Amino acid sequence: MTGIHRYVTGIAATALCVALIAPAATAAGKKKVTSKKAAKSRYVSPSKLPKQPAMVTITGEKYPKTLNLVALTDTELQYVKGLRIEKIPRKDIQSVNFLFNRFDPYKVKVFEHREQFVEGAVYIVQNLAPALKYIKLPDNNLVGYLSDAAYLYLDAAATHDDKKGRHYDPKKAQTEYVKAYSVFKKITEADWYYGATLAHLNMAYCALKLKKRAIAEKLFKEIDPPEIDDAAFGLYWLVDGMMKFEDKKYPEALASAIKAVDFDSRDLHVFPQARLLTAYCYEDMLDYYRARDAYFEVARLFHDTPEGRIAFSSIQFIRARKLTDTAEAVGIEKVFFNSVEDVNKTIDEYIPKAKEQDKIRRERKKRLEEQWKREDAKKKKHS
Repeated sequence: MTGIHRYVTGIAATALCVALIAPAATAAGKKKVTSKKAAKSRYVSPSKLPKQPAMVTITGEKYPKTLNLVALTDTELQYVKGLRIEKIPRKDIQSVNFLFNRFDPYKVKVFEHREQFVEGAVYIVQNLAPALKYIKLPDNNLVGYLSDAAYLYLDAAATHDDKKGRHYDPKKAQTEYVKAYSVFKKITEADWYYGATLAHLNMAYCALKLKKRAIAEKLFKEIDPPEIDDAAFGLYWLVDGMMKFEDKKYPEALASAIKAVDFDSRDLHVFPQARLLTAYCYEDMLDYYRARDAYFEVARLFHDTPEGRIAFSSIQFIRARKLTDTAEAVGIEKVFFNSVEDVNKTIDEYIPKAKEQDKIRRERKKRLEEQWKREDAKKKKHS
């Protein structure tokens, strides 16, 4: 299976999900076509082979060489020189910088700014597709761009998974989680890459979102707990906490989520979800005061995000039902330092202001979207 090329060429997401997560379908029922005479291999001129330009740094060479790559085997990298195919032992390759004539990273930033996450991801994958077969080559520049595409698909999935958002659509969310899974899977082929573990854990995360618990557990168990300073530390404990919460093991889920919050490097794909998970745990353990505080933190820090909208809705629910109106027991250290804060009052003042800000943001976003449509129509007209 060519994995990434499936959705680039437009195959439906459902089929892609089956191809990626379900076992491979068998070819039962199909008749095997045989020929009495073996087909003769046709000679193809090296000049007609599809080429991928790249700057390759080779052991013993002072400067990188710009080469037109045509194939990669277990032992060598092949490239075209004139009318000949030359070979470089893979062990001699130090780094590879692929050259993409039509790929403009600035366009990806524009898509992201407009929250056109799928369009941005597709743009990356389509431009990188010819080079993906070389992803195992050491220290290449594919993995960074591919990671961007994977996270854009995650952002798209989260947008459609947001019940409080304008674009809520569970089916589309599942589609984008499948695509993210596929891209992260491709990244794990670059076993030299420091982010391969992170990609592996993201596959487990996507599997959980796709309700494929057995696959998520299998992937998760293949990873040893990362060290505190590892980039994968926060995501590891978030995934662990999500599975424990699913099993209704709330104290254990809370402990894992706290690890993800306290030691994560404030990754915007981990920290808000981990902090929100602590709130869920507190709420299900009937500790409404701690749940209120956690929800309030997420709502303030990440208000215009799926996590922020969930948190904002939850603090309104808690306050509307007066679940934190009873006087809370206060630690002696807060009394001693005179740091007792009326959190209920702060939240009650925050809610109407936040609603007004939401209204302003929605109106502004609507105007921007209309402006972008006019700009795109103008570009299309002159192209």
